[in-house]
Amino acid sequence: MESVIVQSSIFSQADLEYIYNLPEVQRAKEQIDSKQQGFISFTIELTPTIRSILTERFGIDLFTVQSIPMRWIKGDTAPHIDTGSSTFDNTYLVYLTDSEGEFIIDNNSYSIQKGDGYVFSEGLYHGTTNTGSTPRLLL
Repeated sequence: MESVIVQSSIFSQADLEYIYNLPEVQRAKEQIDSKQQGFISFTIELTPTIRSILTERFGIDLFTVQSIPMRWIKGDTAPHIDTGSSTFDNTYLVYLTDSEGEFIIDNNSYSIQKGDGYVFSEGLYHGTTNTGSTPRLLL
């Protein structure tokens, strides 16, 4: 695998609106709005439609997965490497809202665009810079 794969328009506008309007997404949005910076992590149920889209676009097997992690983030994120409860080969990240600033992976810079997805190898540093104070939603 290349070190970074970028895909545009992972979800349709209708899919994005559905996700954004879920009660758990809105509750977490209220929490992040009350912070100066930081993040709020939560999960949503992995619906058949979302599962199908992620499986088709990223080629990952999600058939035994019931929920999917999400995060509202406000402010920049320092470069870091993702870790999980088990070993994984790749990180999969989709921005569900636009944001000013840049997403940096392995010294490559990408503007943060609603619907853009990234697949990158485990162990690559990634973070954001110049993102301001508007929260952004990630899946």
